[in-house]
Amino acid sequence: MKNLVIIVVAGLYFLMGYKALADPASVAAIFDVQEISPAMKNEYGAVYGGFGFAFGLSLLVAHFRKGLVGTGVILSLGILTLGMAVGRMVSFCFIQPDNRYPLIFMCVEIVIGSVLVGLSATREMRSDQSGK
Repeated sequence: MKNLVIIVVAGLYFLMGYKALADPASVAAIFDVQEISPAMKNEYGAVYGGFGFAFGLSLLVAHFRKGLVGTGVILSLGILTLGMAVGRMVSFCFIQPDNRYPLIFMCVEIVIGSVLVGLSATREMRSDQSGK
């Protein structure tokens, strides 16, 4: 079950990365930006695309690595994801979005971040090296 959860979460991050690289204008449109320059397309692809792929790959590598390093990476990714949700909560105190996407993203970030933190707490703490 843990393998499936990690693969699904990594897949969501990969999907975000792919979407941002394949069609950065559609990502900008979520935030009510109707037209973006080639430089901004590159920026959306780099930030959202690169971020998604880096998170997804880090999560998969960490999950299949035993010991404290893998556990620490999963915990860190969970905390970073929860940090995005907290950032949205603080932003909601000052700025009320005019569409539902920030609220949806915040809810997804809370779920994913909580799952990753929970998984890191239940991992086996074995050495990365056999026989030790």
